[in-house]
Amino acid sequence: MVDRTQALGSSWGDANIARMMAAAGVAAQQHTTVDEVATLNDSDIAESIMVNPAEVLDSEEQYRLFIEREELDSLVAKIKQFGFLGSIWAYRDAEGRLRNLSGARRAQAAAIAGIPKIRADVIKPTSLNQIAEIGYQANNQAKGLNLIEDTLAVLRILSINLKIEQDEVISLLYKINNKRASELETRQVSEIFDRVFDSITISSFVRTRLPLLKLPQDVLEPAIKGQINGNSAMRIAKIPDEAQRRALITEAIAKRLSVREIEARVAELLPEKTPKERAEIVETFRYIGKRIETVTDSDKQRKIEEKLLEIQAIIDE
Repeated sequence: MVDRTQALGSSWGDANIARMMAAAGVAAQQHTTVDEVATLNDSDIAESIMVNPAEVLDSEEQYRLFIEREELDSLVAKIKQFGFLGSIWAYRDAEGRLRNLSGARRAQAAAIAGIPKIRADVIKPTSLNQIAEIGYQANNQAKGLNLIEDTLAVLRILSINLKIEQDEVISLLYKINNKRASELETRQVSEIFDRVFDSITISSFVRTRLPLLKLPQDVLEPAIKGQINGNSAMRIAKIPDEAQRRALITEAIAKRLSVREIEARVAELLPEKTPKERAEIVETFRYIGKRIETVTDSDKQRKIEEKLLEIQAIIDE
């Protein structure tokens, strides 16, 4: 299998991307067929050419991290039987190299099947925004991204549109959710969500998606591979004991447990806090509150505010 997490790496953070790459292991995911991309039409085509499918590079904005080998093998078998039908959408990068915009899975399957030439309809993207957003829509129209892939894609597109790093995007989303962002910041982000991510709100994204980025490695791996969904992964991650988490993941995959069934299993495994332990937590926050008043370093103040916003979002879930 082929690593395809490179496009996300520069803007999400080396440590997190390293976790994703280790968890994904492979990434042979592709896009969709020409008639499935609602944001493109024939008038956008600059040239239509025959190309060796093995020579078409991945898009510079690649969101899918993993594909089941059986799925790719099935497509290869169909192409061997019926030939390569239709075309792929592609574009040329700054060096003139041909890159897939939509149809990368079909192109890879064609290469594996030994098809020497396929048709590529080449467009001229007007911006990196267009490449990112078309790629996102194409992925979701062909076969929806899983929750982790979709979360990273949303952050990447916001980062490109707002021209800020993804850690700044995350901080801004927490501020908006807690009504601490400026009117301009809120409007800018809201417009992007309305235009590109119409199936989720800012508030829902902060509450249900951002926590996915903090999943432990043993939970992250099966979630990326689609063996458990994101909601199940979030519940399993609450279990502090790694051996118990792994056992529950194995059971969830083998028995195809629902989110509700997993939630019940997690409740059985979580130790209940004593009144004394709960009181200690409250006292700790009181102590932190007093210490915060003494912090004068602006960088520390910013980091503290970000953490407080995260805690408030968790409490408001």
